[in-house]
Amino acid sequence: AGLSVSGLIMQTTLNNPMASPSTLGVSNAAVFGANLSIIAFAGGFLSTGNNISNYTSGINPYAASLMAFIFSVLSVLVILGLCRIRSFDPGVVVLAGIAIGSATTILQFYATDVGLSAAVIWNFGDLGRATYKTDLIMFVVVAAGFLVFMILSWRYNALLSGDVAAKSVGVNVELLR
Repeated sequence: AGLSVSGLIMQTTLNNPMASPSTLGVSNAAVFGANLSIIAFAGGFLSTGNNISNYTSGINPYAASLMAFIFSVLSVLVILGLCRIRSFDPGVVVLAGIAIGSATTILQFYATDVGLSAAVIWNFGDLGRATYKTDLIMFVVVAAGFLVFMILSWRYNALLSGDVAAKSVGVNVELLR
């Protein structure tokens, strides 16, 4: 539900029905942030080498998710910044997403076996560590975001009619974006 709402908001904000986290590089930025946290900061090639016990003792279960979120937000801000430039070309955004994907590949190339396998497991997803506590955290975050967008829904509906129409009914389009 959270992913579908965020995709709808992204398509409405950018006025592009093809906009999605994968085509705009947001997913690549999240993967890069998580891999940076797992490989570099949680051990990986900086301190643990290939010793699995050192790697698991220093890992923070929320660090990868937080870094993925931070890099996703930074990616969205870059996309919105590119959209404000008059000579905006959609190909530039796609190339930026590819560049972030390349940075992830370089980071994984220099990782140890243990760091790389931990990063790949995070990328594919692992339900083995799912708990009610993490489910509750996700529920609270998604519910808060859903509530905010429900309150702002009439503004986004006005934005679907175009910037001029939205401004004519009192929507500050620049602030909303």
